[in-house]
Amino acid sequence: MKLLDILELHHVELPFHLGLEIGSGIDGQVFESQDNSNRVIKISSANSSSIASGYPQIAKILRSVQIGKIHHFVKIYSFGPLFTYPIPDLSRDTATIFFVEMEKLFPISEDEQKIFHTLVSHEDANKKKKFPTKQIISILEDLSRWLSFDKEKAKNFCIAATSGPIYHKDLHIRNVMKNARGDYKLVDLDRLEIFLELLT
Repeated sequence: MKLLDILELHHVELPFHLGLEIGSGIDGQVFESQDNSNRVIKISSANSSSIASGYPQIAKILRSVQIGKIHHFVKIYSFGPLFTYPIPDLSRDTATIFFVEMEKLFPISEDEQKIFHTLVSHEDANKKKKFPTKQIISILEDLSRWLSFDKEKAKNFCIAATSGPIYHKDLHIRNVMKNARGDYKLVDLDRLEIFLELLT
């Protein structure tokens, strides 16, 4: 059962108005916002039995991203719990459904996908890529002869995405998008297990 179906089944009143569903998967559902056309709302779930991915820990990460100057993550406007319910067959475990209201982003181009696959993607045998800054600049210079992208923005994004106190452990081209200004952003911030460290 989808998360929105669970909320509707239990007559949970939402603090926002959902538009069309624009994406769904194991991480939750993403909807357009009827309240603001420049924002989207993601509904996700967190299991209380996992210290790493329970809602309190996820909320701590989201708050750090929201108040910090971490420009390579999607901008967060608000977030919060919506409903907690017992997980069938797991007597002590509960799941918390929560929402994250974020800026509306856009898909990156095929050329940009190739750039980030080369420089940051973990998809090849879960191999982490962390090139020195000079090598990133050199690779981008070479690729710019064949591919169309903003070299400066790509450089800044690649450096930020592979360093810093909050680390995304699922660096994949499907998790890279861009805003209306063409700045590259990482999404899937609600999956706490994708982070290595927390901001204090």
